[in-house]
Amino acid sequence: MKKIVKVILVLSLMMLYGCGNKFKGKIVEKNAGEIIEMFKNGESFLMYARQKDCETCARFKITLQDLISEYDLTIYSMLGDDESQTDSINAVIYNYLIRLEYTPTFYIVRDGKVVHYDEQGKSLVEYDYLKKMLEDYDVLPK
Repeated sequence: MKKIVKVILVLSLMMLYGCGNKFKGKIVEKNAGEIIEMFKNGESFLMYARQKDCETCARFKITLQDLISEYDLTIYSMLGDDESQTDSINAVIYNYLIRLEYTPTFYIVRDGKVVHYDEQGKSLVEYDYLKKMLEDYDVLPK
């Protein structure tokens, strides 16, 4: 009987701790209207613009997941080809973002202003490249 209790206890602990969230940070999907409000409110944040069927965007998300497994960051994702939000997406691009020609494009925003953006595509999906960029802009400790 004691063995059964021990086995149940061990399995319970494994399920409790072993299946926990492996990420310190998070990636949050925002629509264009929500992003506009963040700019208007003068917020500081990290975001990237992506498209639904963008292979590089999918690879970039994996790189971001590697980053947030190590650092407590919130990174906002905006879908740039959502036809139901065309007017809001255009408003974000033309009023707030420096430019958006390629996806993924990653933005560092401080006090409602873009201080850096990167649309390097293949370089951007490399973990070391992204980490160095965030260190250079004092988002991550050096």
